[in-house]
Amino acid sequence: MNIKDLIKFSIIPLIVFVFIAAILWSTEKYLAYQYDKRFLSSIFKKRFIYLRNLPPNQHLTFNSSDIPQVDSFKIKIKDYTCTTDSNGFIVSGKMHQHPDLKFVFLGGSIPQSLYTDEDKRMPVAVTRETERLTGLKINVWNAAAGGTNSYHTLNVLNNMALQLKPDYAFFYGNINDIATLIHYGSFNNPNLKWGIFFNTRKFDDENRPVDNFLPYIQNVIKNELYQKPIQDDFADVRDTVISIDSAQLSMAVKQVFKTMIAVCKANNIKPVLITQVNIYDRMGFEWMKKNMPLLTISEDGYQKLVQLFANYNDLLRQVADEEDVSFIDLKSNEFSFSDFNEPSHFNGDGYVKVNTMIAHKFSAIVKY
Repeated sequence: MNIKDLIKFSIIPLIVFVFIAAILWSTEKYLAYQYDKRFLSSIFKKRFIYLRNLPPNQHLTFNSSDIPQVDSFKIKIKDYTCTTDSNGFIVSGKMHQHPDLKFVFLGGSIPQSLYTDEDKRMPVAVTRETERLTGLKINVWNAAAGGTNSYHTLNVLNNMALQLKPDYAFFYGNINDIATLIHYGSFNNPNLKWGIFFNTRKFDDENRPVDNFLPYIQNVIKNELYQKPIQDDFADVRDTVISIDSAQLSMAVKQVFKTMIAVCKANNIKPVLITQVNIYDRMGFEWMKKNMPLLTISEDGYQKLVQLFANYNDLLRQVADEEDVSFIDLKSNEFSFSDFNEPSHFNGDGYVKVNTMIAHKFSAIVKY
């Protein structure tokens, strides 16, 4: 068989087969998209509460190369795994059949603790150390969700965590509250990620920008085959001036935490507020410009932002005092640069330190 025959009888059929397979795959993707769009539009009437936790009943893997400041903090690149339950909460080890207490941890990515070993994640490590200190049997749920603010936490508390009937709910101060409020001035905003509601039409516009078959398939193929661009969560307000209004921020933060506390008290749950720790004051404006280029503020604005972080913790202290609830006061000067993956997220050593602090402080202030 000569070369021409070889091409005729092997390569050309292979090309035809690949082409037909690509058409079938593309058609399936497009039809599934159209079905999902019609289904969501009819069932949810374009708008619904956005619960931001992980997908339920999954075994997931995350790689530390996803951390934005991976290079400047010399982070070790490795995979981290987690398993979620039917609520999308990270499974936190053993569960006692007859526990003395039940804990739930809520907040953003720091208590969620994806990028650390399972036994060092804040909810499970704090619980195990508390068991060691008190001799109690304690069950815990990791209901925190990365990339969320405290209004999302309120949604998770109301719609999912209450059914667990925990004795204590731990709320770790969420740095994303400040990010949301300085960009929008309110938790109730139109941003697809940072708003309170999920709008299916807006989702279609931002993630499925076309209804025509070929442009849509081109978009799918690009997402499948090429590296996606850096996600700018605040792209819709990127050209506007960031407003740092301390009075407005104070009111919004106090309102959401007082609401979460009221929900806890109405359901016989004891809330525990925890200050957030970060080292932005030690990183400096030049570091921010290099490693966080999307945060387009002046040096003076950066200093105001650092002050907002301190004010935020003061607000948590005020709320805890006014509402007479348990409070764990963590201080940034108790931690060093080597405890972090980036300015507000702990690495493995940092989690060991902060988890031990929380467990000891909790055991000292709480009667059980």
